[in-house]
Amino acid sequence: MCAVRDDPCRNPRTAESAVMNENKAELKEALTSCDLQLPDLYRTSLEAEIYNMATGMNMTEGEMNDAAERMKNLFRAIVIRNYGRTREMEVNEVLSMLSFPDSDGKSVNAEEYNYLVDKYYELRGWDLKTGWPTRATYERYGLKEIADELDALSKLPDSNQGGRS
Repeated sequence: MCAVRDDPCRNPRTAESAVMNENKAELKEALTSCDLQLPDLYRTSLEAEIYNMATGMNMTEGEMNDAAERMKNLFRAIVIRNYGRTREMEVNEVLSMLSFPDSDGKSVNAEEYNYLVDKYYELRGWDLKTGWPTRATYERYGLKEIADELDALSKLPDSNQGGRS
């Protein structure tokens, strides 16, 4: 496997890193910890340890990650419901910034970036065409009522879809 630096859009670690960093950010906000304290990449269970010490409740690192996923999907539902957030909107916003060369003279084209977005959405359990979480994803994190509301608003992806057009 090539280094992330050599081909960031096609290296699976890029999407995995994005998901991990976003999940850690959700936990940092929920636990009101500072940037200097969390995330700790060498002690990945630290959020759970802090939570357990502060509350007397026991949550595992996996349960803490599920809570972060739940928060991320809930926020995603809000921006879909209230603002019609879609994959197309996100790709257009971000790709325009990535098309400028970086300090090494490298830039990202639409094909490369869409490949990365596909991998990210697959990791999140989101529909590749719309960028919306699937019913199965909402239900996996205890958000069935959110899926029902979005379905009623026609803002839940067709379960028979999954690929981009």
